[in-house]
Amino acid sequence: MNLNLLLHICCGVCASRTIEKLQPDYDITGFFYNPNIEPPDEYKKRLNAASTLAKHCGIKLIIGDYDNNSWHGAITGLEHLTEGGRRCWRCFRFRLQNTAILAKSKHIDYYTTTLTASPYKNTKVINTLGDKIGRIYGLKFVDVNFHSEDFYKPSLARKLKLYHQKYCGCDFSVK
Repeated sequence: MNLNLLLHICCGVCASRTIEKLQPDYDITGFFYNPNIEPPDEYKKRLNAASTLAKHCGIKLIIGDYDNNSWHGAITGLEHLTEGGRRCWRCFRFRLQNTAILAKSKHIDYYTTTLTASPYKNTKVINTLGDKIGRIYGLKFVDVNFHSEDFYKPSLARKLKLYHQKYCGCDFSVK
C-alpha cells in the first residue's frame, strides 16, 4: 500500500516528471496553489495544464484560492530584491505553508512540491523550508531534488502538449 502524499504543483511541466517519479511509492493528491502567478490569464494557462496532467495521471487535483492580494502582502518589502533571493524564499514559504495546512486538514501525512524540479530554483532552500514547515504541522516533507539532467528530455509534458511558461510566475520574475 502506498503512502498518501499532497503534491504542491506549480505547473504542468514540472509536475509531469515529478508525478512519474512519485507515483510508484505514493498515492498522490495534487494541489495547484499559486497566488503568485500574474497576470490572471497566465494563471489560467498553468491551471489548465495542471488539470490536463492530473486527469491523464489519474490523480485528484485540488485547486487553491487565487488570492494574489494575500501573496503580495506576504512579500511586501521585498519587491526590489533580485530573482532567486529572499523574496522568492518568502513566496516558497507562503505556498508550502498553505500546502502543509491543507495536508493536515485532509489527514495526509506526507507532502512535497514540484518547485524543486525547476533548474532556476534553489532546491536546498525549498527542501529546508518544507522540512521546517512539515515539523510545525506534524508532517513529513518528502525532501527530493526533482531536477535532473534528463528532466527536459522528451516527456509526458511534451506528449500531452502542456503549456510551458517562460518565467517563474510573478511579475517580478518577468523582469
